[in-house]
Amino acid sequence: MNFIKKQTVSSWITLAALVFAIASIAMVFTSFKDIAATSLFNTSITGALKAELVFELIFLVAIIALSEFRLGGLLGDIIEWVVWALKIIVCILPILALIAFLGMRVQGLANLYFSDENIKVTMQATPGYMEAASYAIKTAVIVGVTAVLAIVAAFFRPYKKVKKAAAAEQAA
Repeated sequence: MNFIKKQTVSSWITLAALVFAIASIAMVFTSFKDIAATSLFNTSITGALKAELVFELIFLVAIIALSEFRLGGLLGDIIEWVVWALKIIVCILPILALIAFLGMRVQGLANLYFSDENIKVTMQATPGYMEAASYAIKTAVIVGVTAVLAIVAAFFRPYKKVKKAAAAEQAA
């Protein structure tokens, strides 16, 4: 119970972002399971997008792990700066991943939802296309939620403020 009380708002939001990052990685890596998705979007998931999501996950875990250790002196300052730098990087990576993912899916979604009526009716009659489009939209939303959570977490301190008396005692 004491461990839960020690957590900051930043830790909880970062943990939520970590959960959504895991979900987004799972969804992106499985987004080309069927032939309909491959034929609708005509592009495969790039290695850069996969790398962005994997690094996002790694950096979120690093932020949570490093935030648990409150060291004094130069090492503590270095760790705090590293955590802040990772928080900035973690804000950028899911946005880049979202842009890349939408760039790979926009043509297929536009053909499916905004084409000529005859083409649209024919394409929407194919259940595989509708499932692939729905999955792409869900994946984009999950990656977007990850980005928003990472940005919100960046505005909170990774450590609780230490009172001066407690800090002097800790240093001694």
